[in-house]
Amino acid sequence: MRSAANGAGWSSPPPAGNVRGIAIGAAFNSIVAQVVEIAKSGRTGFKVKKVTVAIDCYLAVNPGSVEAQIIGGVVHAMNATLYGRQTFAKGAAKVKNFSSSRMIRISEMPTVKVLIMPPPAAAERSVAIGGVGELGVPTFAPALVNAYFRLSGRRVRALPFYPNAKMGDG
Repeated sequence: MRSAANGAGWSSPPPAGNVRGIAIGAAFNSIVAQVVEIAKSGRTGFKVKKVTVAIDCYLAVNPGSVEAQIIGGVVHAMNATLYGRQTFAKGAAKVKNFSSSRMIRISEMPTVKVLIMPPPAAAERSVAIGGVGELGVPTFAPALVNAYFRLSGRRVRALPFYPNAKMGDG
């Protein structure tokens, strides 16, 4: 978590009007920490400005692919946290694909910094390499709601933030 915090400049104040939140998680033999920085936008909204993700997957075989996977996970997490909504009827999902769901636009994409922890000096075959497939996703929402609490003073207990947003809204 220290690497994500340091990478996001946690020890110094964010730019005026911005706030940060942080979260940590572990899955697939990897540890990930994420700092999300947001700023107030409009009367009731906010804009995600910057996301810093630190991942320790023991040994990154292809660091470029790890970075791309984490950034893609951040995009998926933003869509789910801000707009993703699924309802069920008789055990079946009512929304069959994403075509009617609001997604972030390129102008809404924050700066994303991915920090991959350095591998050990000598890797051991007995230590499992960590996975990175979904690890940009799970810590985004908790980091965002922690930042939102700092911004608004209100705790968010249900997601998405904008459940009624539709494709074309914006």
